[in-house]
Amino acid sequence: MLEFQLFRVKTFLSAQGLLYINKPTSAELLRIVVESRPTEELRQGITWHIGNVENVNDTGIYFRFGKTTKATFETFKDGVFVDQEFELSPYTHVLLDVELGVMAIAKKARLAPKIIGIAGRLSRLLNLSVPLREQGANIEIVELQDPESFIAHLRHAHSILRFTMSFSRPNPFDANRDFVQPLQKCLTESNGDKGKVEMKGESLSSSLLEELTRSAAATGDDASARLRTDPQVRAVTRYLKGKAVMIGEEDVGDMVKKKELIQRIRKIYKRVRG
Repeated sequence: MLEFQLFRVKTFLSAQGLLYINKPTSAELLRIVVESRPTEELRQGITWHIGNVENVNDTGIYFRFGKTTKATFETFKDGVFVDQEFELSPYTHVLLDVELGVMAIAKKARLAPKIIGIAGRLSRLLNLSVPLREQGANIEIVELQDPESFIAHLRHAHSILRFTMSFSRPNPFDANRDFVQPLQKCLTESNGDKGKVEMKGESLSSSLLEELTRSAAATGDDASARLRTDPQVRAVTRYLKGKAVMIGEEDVGDMVKKKELIQRIRKIYKRVRG
């Protein structure tokens, strides 16, 4: 059984591009970067690669991501002990929907103890790729958070006293909410990367906060709420972050399985987004 974790891929385009006369969209650039199959030595003696790139459908891509290291094995042959050097190249499976900017990475302990560690190496490799550097763009890969538990706390609270939400620069993949978009625009114009907004009151609207929570969860940002479950009980703080979005799959050995998994990824993302 393969265990996949879902991530958001946030592509930030530069106002200047060095190569393309007609600047690509975020989805087009993401596809170009993956199909360029970048290879880089991210650490001495350890080279990371993208390979086995396949188009699953109009927006879905499958590829393998892994590393190559050299290992020495002691062998004995014809009365002689010999040290033989071999290349080892463990890899994992990745599926990416370039339209939504959603990625599923399979767990592989030989690459990193946690899937977030694999995502970090992949992010570094993509940002070093030639197409991305030529465009002056950059990519962030962040964990997709399951907001349902946090939203349940909002819905069942007697009163919500404070709500805090982080936000980042606008990402073309996201259908920006009217009340988030001005904040993102201000952040961009101030040359900032991250921002935070906080609301306080005696009883904030849970329905509006639920919408804000889904927006934060879907874009890889964070949220927290200070609330009371009962008027006689001391207020507590609940946090959005903490529960990753996971998918189990038997295998992705054929195109049918890959297409099915891409559809599951899209469906889960839309549920998180609301």
